[in-house]
Amino acid sequence: MKYSIIPYGTLNGIDYDLIQINNKDVTISFTNLGARINQWLLGSDNLILGFDNSQDAQLGEGYYYGASIGRIAGRISAGSFSIDGTDYQLPLNESENHLHGGPNGFDLKRWDYEINDKEESIQIIFSLLDQDGENGFPGNLKAQVIHTYSVDNSWSVTFKATSDKDTLFNPTNHVYFNLNGSHAQTILNHKLKIDADTYVPVKVDGTPVGELSSVEGTAFDVREGKLIGDLFNMVDDQVKLKNGFDHPFVINHGASKTPIVLSVPELQRHIEVSTDRDAVVVYTHNVVEPPMKIWGEELQPYAAITLETQTIPDAINHAGFGNDILRKDTPFESTTTYRLVY
Repeated sequence: MKYSIIPYGTLNGIDYDLIQINNKDVTISFTNLGARINQWLLGSDNLILGFDNSQDAQLGEGYYYGASIGRIAGRISAGSFSIDGTDYQLPLNESENHLHGGPNGFDLKRWDYEINDKEESIQIIFSLLDQDGENGFPGNLKAQVIHTYSVDNSWSVTFKATSDKDTLFNPTNHVYFNLNGSHAQTILNHKLKIDADTYVPVKVDGTPVGELSSVEGTAFDVREGKLIGDLFNMVDDQVKLKNGFDHPFVINHGASKTPIVLSVPELQRHIEVSTDRDAVVVYTHNVVEPPMKIWGEELQPYAAITLETQTIPDAINHAGFGNDILRKDTPFESTTTYRLVY
């Protein structure tokens, strides 16, 4: 494997880099704009959505393609939460809710980085100091996002953090896959398999109803693997509500080392996902706003699918959803690995 650093454009007077890694017929790239994965190529086939440059990333910021999301992934209902009796109010950047860390979250920040070039892998260590009070969150947060690409075509993303005050922390990577190699063909021909007995129903605004539901008898039962197009043809109120998936699945840990598998059977290529997180949010790009071209082709609904591993969103406001509080001076570390098989 080898890597190169090329310009990713200038945004608000700041220059950004693209770190491109080549591994035989695979090319993968990352950028210090949002500590994001930007492209994953198999030959000339684009397997994920990303941006040609930093200006396009700002234009399409609401898509969050490949970005590191923080401090909080998903929505916080009404942007409000309490820790040990102290109330906090976050900015509302999606209607009446707080989304993906706020209007100045991790995704468009410039991250420092260093590269660790090993024999079997190349590691990019992105670092950021998120100041106390940024987007309403308490505590100076020292964060790292470590992207590692290995010769076996495994991409691992590790989040590390410490804070000098109790705060919220529930990061994720917002990667969007389309294994067809072009989003001109939608992901309705993809087979999705998740080892999950329960999922989280949501309201129309995407915030959780507040309870877990069994996947049994619903379009969310993908324990054995099903085509997404077939799932969307089922009569399911939650799919109808969101015009697709925009839901957390609660992962069954222990039965499989790779509880999430996304595949295109006719192309004999798939992504195997292993993680130490409690849940995965699956979003099927149900909305296109603003319209724009990605990799030279106009976006359309179902252009790609996310597999965002995390604690169940809005956990701070719902009993039984998990713990998204990061205690003062307590290290956080979590890793998710996406392995390309073809």
